[in-house]
Amino acid sequence: MPRTKQTRRGNREGAIWQKNKGGWAGQVVVGEDSNTGKLIRKTVYGKRRQDVLAKIDKIKNDLKAGVYIKSSDETLGQWLVEWHEGRKGNIAESTWDWYKYLIYEHILPLCENWQGENFKLQELTTRDIQRLLNIKLKTLSSSTVHRIYGVLNKSLKQAVKEKKIVRNPVEDVEPPKVTNKKPKTFTKEELNKFLEASKNYRYDIGFFLGATLGLRRGEILGLKWEDIDFERMTISIKRQYVKEGMFKEPKTAKSYGTIKIYPYIRDKLKNWKIRQEKEKKTSDNYQDNNLVLATKNGQPISPRNFDRSFASVLKKAKLDSDMRVHDLRHTFATLALENGVDLKMTQSILRHSRLSTTGDMYSHVTEKLQVQTAKKLQKLFTK
Repeated sequence: MPRTKQTRRGNREGAIWQKNKGGWAGQVVVGEDSNTGKLIRKTVYGKRRQDVLAKIDKIKNDLKAGVYIKSSDETLGQWLVEWHEGRKGNIAESTWDWYKYLIYEHILPLCENWQGENFKLQELTTRDIQRLLNIKLKTLSSSTVHRIYGVLNKSLKQAVKEKKIVRNPVEDVEPPKVTNKKPKTFTKEELNKFLEASKNYRYDIGFFLGATLGLRRGEILGLKWEDIDFERMTISIKRQYVKEGMFKEPKTAKSYGTIKIYPYIRDKLKNWKIRQEKEKKTSDNYQDNNLVLATKNGQPISPRNFDRSFASVLKKAKLDSDMRVHDLRHTFATLALENGVDLKMTQSILRHSRLSTTGDMYSHVTEKLQVQTAKKLQKLFTK
């Protein structure tokens, strides 16, 4: 590096020199290589000597305070992969898979191909993040883009904690406004048609529980007979089955709960239990896991096979092929609200953590009920 004769250093200064082509430069020791013992120096530049001195002083103060960030060429993409791998085992399997989908399908391709460059983690700006989200809004729903925003925010918060970057550039980003879409649901007639078509299917009791209690798929597949109290007519949600050989705790702390059932559901479950007991006696290799819904050999049912069976029933009933198992839960909530079950009770049955979640998700129903209530009040007070 061309430079003039090094000048005398004042108190608290690192090495400072004037460059041949004008301006000043300086170096300060910021650490030591753990393998070689060689000192690591940081070079800074400025138009004036005092500018360089100010930068050196800041580095020294940061080192003393333990907040100095070492220079790195690590990219945003590299950090996202590292952060995602580090989350495994600390979050629900379904959440980890969802993060993987967002990172590998939507964020990484854009990082690599947008204007032909990779974003260096330490050079990432709020505007970079904002532009990335704006590009995604052209092809994805606002809710999916908001989830991308959430992944970036969480990962970069962790980068700050690990002293990879000084601050989180997502903090000042304007997140996309989520436009709540009306959940897909069956009408009462369509639901009856679906349940009728599901008879004689092995998993029909599971579809029935989704439609009449609003249980999630994992909760249905993880339900055990010990969770059902026929005398008190209750079902306790204690676990969910997520994939082969893996049971997990419910989605959130609020997802734990006891649901009251009515005689029709109790009788349906009792009949199913009788059928299952007969299977145990006729099977030579039955492995009893005490599951309400199981294969003929007593094994847990794969979520994918459950979905395939659901799709088969849809086809048989000639209903919308885009419906998902989770839409049985939406159907339950919608029909419950439309038939007089209040919002707070619906929240309790669905086990949402906040009442606002239920209200926002089914706002189309509550608006309809408000209109009906207004008409009743009109008649009441007009009289």
